Amino acid sequence: MTIRNWFPKGRAWPAGRKVLYVCSGLLLLNLVLFYSQMTSGPFQASPQEVLFATLGLGDNTSTFIVLDLRLPRALLAVFVGAGLALSGVIVQAICRNPLASPGTLGINAGASLGAVTVLVVFPDLPLSLLPLAAFGGGVIAATCTYAVGWTGSSSSTRLILAGVGVGVFFSALISVVMIFGKLQLVSQAMLWISGSIYGAKWSDVATIAVAAAVLVPLSFLSVTTLDVMMMGRGISVGLGCSVERDRVVFLLLAVALASTCIAVSGPIGFVGLMSPHIARMIAGSNHRTMLPIAAFTGTAIVQAADFFGRTALVPTEIPVGIYTAAVGAPFLIYLLVKR
Repeated sequence: MTIRNWFPKGRAWPAGRKVLYVCSGLLLLNLVLFYSQMTSGPFQASPQEVLFATLGLGDNTSTFIVLDLRLPRALLAVFVGAGLALSGVIVQAICRNPLASPGTLGINAGASLGAVTVLVVFPDLPLSLLPLAAFGGGVIAATCTYAVGWTGSSSSTRLILAGVGVGVFFSALISVVMIFGKLQLVSQAMLWISGSIYGAKWSDVATIAVAAAVLVPLSFLSVTTLDVMMMGRGISVGLGCSVERDRVVFLLLAVALASTCIAVSGPIGFVGLMSPHIARMIAGSNHRTMLPIAAFTGTAIVQAADFFGRTALVPTEIPVGIYTAAVGAPFLIYLLVKR
């Protein structure tokens, strides 16, 4: 797809240029953050050391720190930020509510319950099953939300109210699992629940990269349907859309994106809420332009949170989820007051 296809006829090129400029700026910001991730920390690495280590020409220490610790962590931040942002855009389109997010529909709590069950109740299972467990938990939570919110048809308000209730219920189940688990396993799960990419491994990067290769293109191919869904049920039906079918399909897509991210990083909150809003402020409500801006924004948020988490209180590390919550909570209050 060419740039001219992405900005079809009838759309003013100055707006298209604006989006391209914004995406270029966000890409530059992400590259700066990625560079900072690779060079900063308790072990300061020069650009030359990073380059040599990446090419396998550095000493053992720098190679281990760059290739085994920092590079997979930085890449994981990129994928997680983009995945959570895209999931947030889709959820807000499904619910036609700018305050919605994957957590609003109970997806985060369901995926977390699936992953915590593997970590605490079945610790002998291979960790490669963690993404599958998280996805299963997210699907169950989304199914419960849809079932509770269904009264002959689904509405945005009922989905959100049902999602809040389902999320609280699944969070209570997580507490039950943690209470009866072994202390060492519970401690490990607590770190994971706080939302952290500490200890990222290449297997985690491979898992989310494979998922992203399938799910991200599907998200970008669905922009027209998302625009139609935002117009309301009456207009959507009039334009030939099957509202319930599309809502289920997009709900599964949002679950897959959020659950895969949660499986490798834990539930990092507010990224799926903030990124779509920032993209909407810049590019308006057209999903053709919102999606790339939201993805770049989510990536920058997670990278920045992880960078400050690693470097602010050395040698203590603060999980990414704590920083995103510290910024996201005031952002949510601002949105509530504004609207």
